[in-house]
Amino acid sequence: MVGEYPGHPDSMTDKIFSPDFVFHQLNGGGPGSGYPSEVFNIVCNIGAATWKLFPYNDQDGSTWPTEKAWRQAAYYRGEKPDENEWGTLYYIRMKTDDQINIVKTLLANNILVNITVDANRYADLSEDDVWDKDNYPDYSLPNHGNIIVGYFD
Repeated sequence: MVGEYPGHPDSMTDKIFSPDFVFHQLNGGGPGSGYPSEVFNIVCNIGAATWKLFPYNDQDGSTWPTEKAWRQAAYYRGEKPDENEWGTLYYIRMKTDDQINIVKTLLANNILVNITVDANRYADLSEDDVWDKDNYPDYSLPNHGNIIVGYFD
């Protein structure tokens, strides 16, 4: 694990966006999170740095991103769709390979996927930072959101 906080990713920190980068923009450096729409606006207006350049630390709400992290964030700005192009929201309970293929198709078409997860399960991620049917129980109650921006087959 990276750091001492349970749930820090072990691998691919250069491919996972830092929640702290966005949270600090929303909360003026303080702890906490925000509504998905607020997070989306930050990503579209400012961008997001990777976990590697701005690691998450639940004990530090005052350290601001480095200049390198700010520069990287600008590279990863999102793009707001036209008001008439927001599309339809779909809800899928992921239980089958077919449903995972739907997510992969959305991602292949540059559509990000927002998932709700039980944040208490981060410590159960595999060594490759993956949840599967063996380490993420069906009875978990979602209390946090994650955005899937891509995948490796």
